[in-house]
Amino acid sequence: MFEFDLQRPTRRSRAFPVSLQVMIALRFFATGSFQLVYTDVHNINVQGVCNSNLKVLNNVAKWPGATHDAFIWAYSRLSEMFEDGSIDHGWLIGDSGYHLRPWLLTPVLNLTTRNQKQYNASHMKTRSVDERSFRVIKSRFRK
Repeated sequence: MFEFDLQRPTRRSRAFPVSLQVMIALRFFATGSFQLVYTDVHNINVQGVCNSNLKVLNNVAKWPGATHDAFIWAYSRLSEMFEDGSIDHGWLIGDSGYHLRPWLLTPVLNLTTRNQKQYNASHMKTRSVDERSFRVIKSRFRK
């Protein structure tokens, strides 16, 4: 929405995307500081989708921290687009907290066969890409 107005040309290889710049600015405006206070902290639960190159493709950062991930997903625009067929290709990798959908791959819970164990091992390796991408983002804010 603000991308064309706020995005600046840069030669830096790890420039912050506009969505992250907006979130940082909003946090500053809300607290008046870039410092993190550990008492009376209010959390938000951020849903993010990234590709295999660690590029964030979609994020939703508007729900309180106690909101379950599957609830946030169910009410996201991206979920609607998969449900109504607007996005008709590709798969998402989710954890066991999500409901299995034709385009949302979740781990098998009660493993009984060798194939299920292999699937879960592959699922876990693939899902580690998503976890790594968010570790990279979080590392930008650590001292």
